[in-house]
Amino acid sequence: MDNTKKTGELSLKKIFVVLVLLVLVIAAVVLIFAFKFPAKRYVKSALNAICYGETKDYMKYTNTSTEEVDEAVNEDLNLQAEAYAAYFGVENLSDASVELLREFAKDVYSYSKFKVTKSKKTKDGYTVTVKVNPLKFSDFANKNVKKYVKEFNQKAEDGKFLYDSDAIYEEEFLKGLVEVYRSEFENIEYDSAKKITVKIKETADKRYSADLTDVLNALVEFE
Repeated sequence: MDNTKKTGELSLKKIFVVLVLLVLVIAAVVLIFAFKFPAKRYVKSALNAICYGETKDYMKYTNTSTEEVDEAVNEDLNLQAEAYAAYFGVENLSDASVELLREFAKDVYSYSKFKVTKSKKTKDGYTVTVKVNPLKFSDFANKNVKKYVKEFNQKAEDGKFLYDSDAIYEEEFLKGLVEVYRSEFENIEYDSAKKITVKIKETADKRYSADLTDVLNALVEFE
């Protein structure tokens, strides 16, 4: 291991990160509805499951078990951890760092602002309109984040992490960084509302699937 790199190189990378689409929301709805499909409620239930951990309604509309939803959520959180690591410029993730970023992703999701407003029947299924106020991630803790990075890099310059592995070094960086963000959650700001159309496809046997990629990408604004 080359310890010469422990000299204050860590900084936040200003890259565009597309948070990965949660697996559960593209699964086909297996319930067959005898009457009009509750498109608005389905989309809302999927977003509530992702953002707020409220899965009861989603399981009702998709006939999925708690275990199936939990598995999908866990898979997504692992991908979220990788996405935030890339944004923060961290390349060597310890198990502790992965868990830290998984919990951080949950925290950020919990501050999501959206409203499902209307649905419309189409030839191929339904469209649902969602109003999203993007969370301005790069802005709300900017001053204190810069201060933290500067102080951490000074510690690195002073040799505090000289004999740590890369994973432990970057784990220490993430611990402090995440705490800075968490301490600033009350100061989160949001961009103006954006209308996003979700398409729900209907099959001949009355099964439904939705793609929420555009909504999920709009929830958190990284640039």
